[in-house]
Amino acid sequence: MKRFSLVSACRNVGSIGITVFIGFGLYGIYEFFFGSLPVHTVEFYQENTTVPFPFQDHGERIVSQYMQIGEILPNCGVNYVCPHDHFPVHVYSGKSKDDMPKICVSGKYVIQKDINNGGRGMNLVVVDSYRMKPVNARRFDTYAMDSSEMELFLMRSSQVQNLQFRGQWYMISQRGMKGFSPYEILKASKGGLWSPIDEHLCVPHQLKGRIIMPDPKVMQNNARTKFCEQHSYISDFCSVDQRNMPLKPAMLTNRQLVGSAMFMTPIMVVAGMSLSSLTLSLETLLSQPGIQPRYVVVVYNPELIKDVAQLCQLFGFNAKATSVKEYHRIMAVVFETAHALFPGSSYVTVLEEGLLLAPDFMAYTASVLPLLYDPTILAVSAWNPNGFPNVSSRPDIVYRVEDFPGQAFTIRMATYIKELKPNMKQCCNKRNADTLTAERYENRLMELLNSSHAHMVKLSKEAVVKCATTESFSNLKLVFDDKQAVYVVPYKELDLTGYGGMKLLCRCFGLFYEEHSTPRGLHRGMLRFSMKGNDIIFLSNKNQHFLMPHYNGTSLGLP
Repeated sequence: MKRFSLVSACRNVGSIGITVFIGFGLYGIYEFFFGSLPVHTVEFYQENTTVPFPFQDHGERIVSQYMQIGEILPNCGVNYVCPHDHFPVHVYSGKSKDDMPKICVSGKYVIQKDINNGGRGMNLVVVDSYRMKPVNARRFDTYAMDSSEMELFLMRSSQVQNLQFRGQWYMISQRGMKGFSPYEILKASKGGLWSPIDEHLCVPHQLKGRIIMPDPKVMQNNARTKFCEQHSYISDFCSVDQRNMPLKPAMLTNRQLVGSAMFMTPIMVVAGMSLSSLTLSLETLLSQPGIQPRYVVVVYNPELIKDVAQLCQLFGFNAKATSVKEYHRIMAVVFETAHALFPGSSYVTVLEEGLLLAPDFMAYTASVLPLLYDPTILAVSAWNPNGFPNVSSRPDIVYRVEDFPGQAFTIRMATYIKELKPNMKQCCNKRNADTLTAERYENRLMELLNSSHAHMVKLSKEAVVKCATTESFSNLKLVFDDKQAVYVVPYKELDLTGYGGMKLLCRCFGLFYEEHSTPRGLHRGMLRFSMKGNDIIFLSNKNQHFLMPHYNGTSLGLP
């Protein structure tokens, strides 16, 4: 059987206002809660209608039943239960001009991209403090609007006067509150870059203002500071402006992934010989939305790398020391440790030191995890050796490949116990496919090769050699006219026992290859990748399973 990898309070308490600002430019903001309004109409978004504010002449707000609701996030991501007279809130200002701000109240996002007109500028939400529910939301586009009356904005703020271009700011205030708001943060831009606000907190139904606004709290992380005093060579992690930053796991905000087994699967990190490299990997792991540190274990050899246990404590991860050095034995320790510590887990994820995980690593794995029920699939992998921007332009595609994944993969624990454990040295060998699921994948490849969108690319040997020598794809003078098309590059291997021709093409197209190894990511000797939204397939005379009579290619080979 062949196995593959896949790549509130009393009613008379005033309404609470929550404001978050994503900074493009501040020309001033309208007064909202605390006095007279501008002459012109102020519109609130209530589902697909707009109405002026205030809603009645006597000043009472009518609670809307039609506010748009975006993502549902239990407890707004607050990782503890709020007291009975508090409600959960999440405010997020965004980290770039394309990353829109969000406001969650009592488990529901009411400011978000395409929700209640959320976007750049000043985003406001009015909350009925008695029912703990948002009743209205609106936004001022401070980049597009220009009004002198905006300077009257929110008199309970102690910091908004310091808000500048690309600054990030939020405040929670309440009508009738005396003094300054106790919930306010302002972050200035750093070198023109965003300094995002991302706060999960419980807000009381009745706010108590501060007569004097204290200085901002100084962040302290004594354990990290102490570690960095001994390891100052870990430059980014231990820089002066980072060593006091808290290390907190990222919250899961994608409700479609809630309940996935991925977030209760042990993640085994294989440490190498560099503490700096390991630190970078752990930082990207802690940033995965939904990560639970108690499921992370770092396996290391203290003779090769020091102070791993101390580093893991900073992240809340576990550490497992071992004296073995051979790779296959280290992997055996990895699996055995995972099975011993988490006997109820059906899966195990293995990461190798040095990887910088993409922000959606766990989300991707969670989405493809059900594929492991297919008996022809050995593991699902997030590592693509040809995952360069210019040759990996289709993130919606998952490939079947014959290589053992390595680097970053998830595997069934039963597969390890039954198949890998007795034969660890041979765990990465290729196998032959002969099942229905594999047949479907190969039928799909045949459809691609024979579709009307398939184009045969004829390349001369001289052009390929020149391209490979200069490592410049432009020498081929190829133009991809169609989108979502299939471009087949047929060629003939001079040496049918090797892959010399394919390596020339890999060098030319900018793909990963090694001089003395078989190219990675092959399926039955065929290499498939994407470029500019198109499928590209290298098809040689070795691919008898897929070779069609009309695919006649140039003879290629290494000198």
